[in-house]
Order: sequence, then C-alpha cells, then structure tokens
Amino acid sequence: MRVIIAGAGEVGRGVATALRQERRSVALIDPNPTAINESQSLDCLLVTGSALSRDSLLRAGISDAEIIVLATNDDETNLLGCAFAKRVFSEQVGDRAASGLTTIARIQNPAILDYSRGAGPLESWSRADHIVCASDEIVQQLAAGLLAPSIDEILPLGDTSWIAVAEVMPGSPLIGSKTGYVGEIFVGIPSIYALRVEGEKGRLTTGSEIIQEGQILVFVSRSTDQFPQITRAVGRKDDEFPSNAQVAIFGASQFGSKLADHYLSRGFNVVVIEPDLDAANELVGSPVGNSKRLDVIHGDPQDEELLRELGIDHHDIAVAALDDDNMNIAISMRAKDKGVPRTGLLLKDRALV
Repeated sequence: MRVIIAGAGEVGRGVATALRQERRSVALIDPNPTAINESQSLDCLLVTGSALSRDSLLRAGISDAEIIVLATNDDETNLLGCAFAKRVFSEQVGDRAASGLTTIARIQNPAILDYSRGAGPLESWSRADHIVCASDEIVQQLAAGLLAPSIDEILPLGDTSWIAVAEVMPGSPLIGSKTGYVGEIFVGIPSIYALRVEGEKGRLTTGSEIIQEGQILVFVSRSTDQFPQITRAVGRKDDEFPSNAQVAIFGASQFGSKLADHYLSRGFNVVVIEPDLDAANELVGSPVGNSKRLDVIHGDPQDEELLRELGIDHHDIAVAALDDDNMNIAISMRAKDKGVPRTGLLLKDRALV
C-alpha cells in the first residue's frame, strides 16, 4: 500500500516514520528543500514540490496510492489538496469518483470545524474523507494526564475510555495476585489487558499471570474517575485533585486558549499569562474571554515579580503552551520548582521528547 504525505514538518515526518515501521510504501512531498533534507533518514520517496502540483503528485506515485495525507501547515491547502489529489487520481486511473483514494486532511484551526461559525461539517463538501484536528485530543490527553501524574502513560481510546500504563511499585497490594483477579482487591478497578517485563516484549494477559514488582501493566479505563484506583493499585499515590482548582496557563496560543476553555468548563479558575499584547487581547475578546473565572495578563512568563504577584506557588496546575519549546520547558520546570504539584507543557519538536 502506497501512502502519500504532503507536508514534511513534524507531523508529516512523524506519520511517515510510523508507516515505515509498518513497512508501508511512503512518498513525502514538501516545497521546502530544507524539510526534504531533514527527511532523508526516513527511507521513503522524497519529492520537492507542492501538494497542489500535478507534476509533484505524479512523481509521488498518485496512481498507485491508496491514501494521501495532507499535513501541511495551511488548513486551506490541506482541504483544497484533498480535492485536487482526487482529481489527479481519477485522471490517472479512470475512476471518475476517485473511490480508490482515501484523503485525510489535517486541520489546525478548530474554528473551521464549527457548524454555525465555521465551515463544518467539512467531509460533506471538501472531498476530504477524514478530518483530523489534533488540538482537542491533545487538550483532553494533557488534562487527563495531569489528573494522575504518577501514571506513566495515558492514551485516549475513544469516547470516555483511556489506556493507562503504570509500573508496579514495591509496595503495590497487587503483587502476588493474578491479573484476572485484581477486581477482588480493588472493586471497580479497570481490567489489565496487557503487561510487559523489562527487556521483554509486551503481551496480552490471559488472567493467570502473577503480578510482580517492576512489571508494566496496561489498564483500559472507562473514565478518568478510575485513575486514582490505578495509582493506588500499583503502589503509587497522587495528591487528591481539588474540585476548585487554580490553573495557570502560559501562552494564549490556540492550544492555550482551548486548554483554558477546557478547565473553565469544569468550574476551575484560570489565569493566562501571554507576552504578546495582541494575542492577549484576542483571547479577551473571544467567547472564552467572557468567563468571570478567567484572568488574562499581558506579561513575561519568566518575570519573577509577576509570578510572585500571581501566587504561582498556590496554583494546582501550571501548563506552558507558548510557541517556543525551550521556553515551555524552562517555564514548566520553574513552576515545578516553585511548588506547583501538576505541571505540563506543549512540545512541537518530537526530538525533545
């Protein structure tokens, strides 16, 4: 199966890497020679050109492709690229409806998806078979992770379900029990679906495995309400999450604004610190800015006096959501040093993870 990816940025290269690990045939298109050079190690066909160029699509092998992913940094290009790719595909294979090609468009601005204020539903008119808007999922995943920071990894499974991965600590009450009988120790605890021992491959559980210290357990949870049970079961403990949490968000970026909206919808008090005056004013004038529980401050996120005035050490959550990865790392570490129990940050460069 050949997959064409338009856009050799972090997202495009990440998708290409995952597909190559599955031994898929991949072609990567980007007009930027630097981005193409940075993709040389991916072992895929590299095409310097535009997603809206017939020649580029032909060189990428559009006639043999089953999927094309439009992952450029421009939403309009991604939507238009879906229609153009289907047009070129239909010309090459004689399939007027281009039913043999699946198109996927990455959308960064969630406002476009809105039914009344935007252009949604996009699938009904754009010729994009699937729309991917990661901002909402990232907000949900980060917020879920901050509920139980001692869980090693939390991944969304759809609807309200989550995959939670945690290591069995020395004091875990599960040690010596069988994986299929953990519900007898903790009533209502999520089932253990898989486990992994360090140095070995993970495997699905049958219910007869004996739980031992150091094993990595994979739980499937119906909701985030079950996270405290998981942490206690593996021998860890998180501070109880307050019902009226104080949240500090550094950066009124698109992600920062979505995160603020998420926490405001749960009744929390939120302060957003933004160094750019225009961005701060934009948030204040948005629907999110109407909340009485939101304070937007124009200032330097690293200003010690400002942090002291905000009482950052009394906040329950601090998230760095600026457009600068290095700044986000520094801010998150500083908030942790000042006593914020739950800190998070947004990273765009996958190499920093």
